[in-house]
Amino acid sequence: MSTVLDFEDVSLSESGPTLTLKVGQGQLVAVMGQSGSGKSAFIEAIIGEADLCRGRIVRHKPVFVPSPLAPSRRVKVHNIAFSRGAERIEQSAERVEQALDALSLWYLRKSSLAELSPGQLHAASLLNALAGQHHVVVFDQHLDSLDLVSRSRSLDLIKKRAEAGGTMVIATNLSEIAERCDLLILLNKQEINFAGTPEELLYQSEPSTLTVSTENASAVRALTEGFEISAIESNGEIRFEASEGQALAARLLCEGYGDVKFVVLRQPTLQDVLVARLGVR
Repeated sequence: MSTVLDFEDVSLSESGPTLTLKVGQGQLVAVMGQSGSGKSAFIEAIIGEADLCRGRIVRHKPVFVPSPLAPSRRVKVHNIAFSRGAERIEQSAERVEQALDALSLWYLRKSSLAELSPGQLHAASLLNALAGQHHVVVFDQHLDSLDLVSRSRSLDLIKKRAEAGGTMVIATNLSEIAERCDLLILLNKQEINFAGTPEELLYQSEPSTLTVSTENASAVRALTEGFEISAIESNGEIRFEASEGQALAARLLCEGYGDVKFVVLRQPTLQDVLVARLGVR
């Protein structure tokens, strides 16, 4: 897998942590952070429109960014799917059809831009990004503004484009988009809060919650020795929070004998972790 973006000791502040990361061909990267986190500045640095406080971003391939469309009675929706600007790469009819369908614009393909609603006009601005054979595409919260159906279909198509070798960087505030990505970059207060895979984020984040039904709380507590936990006891149940939830659950079930009736293990979802860290949906 060849590298298309190199983050070399990148930082948004003079004293904050730095990021060194290689983004390979075909990877999906989510950039997340609330308003004021530095997300816009970070995206602008990726596309080459702003400088970083420290470090540099090396772009080994051209980067394409969707741009807003002005309503026009002369331009048809179908024609927007073809390349504009410096990077003119021919699209196949199949790719154009896939993009129109994903963005819920197929039935409007022969309409002029002036006939579209604001939401449809926004969707049309993404046609070239989804239909073109671009090396790297950066979506700056473009997908967040789509309706639920179009967003889901577009993500499916983006995943397909990535499998064919396209690299996608997606700035977003939605956990449903982050869940589909290979890498996450989290920003908070002008600093890089995390960079890595969703699995790595889950591993180092909130502990698992175990609810244990028992009539012998003291015996069950004794089995939890050696684990970093917190416990709340109520009505014959003990709720534990443990960083090694699966290991603790296995021990309780194997060694608890008659003292443990059942164990319910709930591990945090990616959405749980993102809400705790960033307050995203």
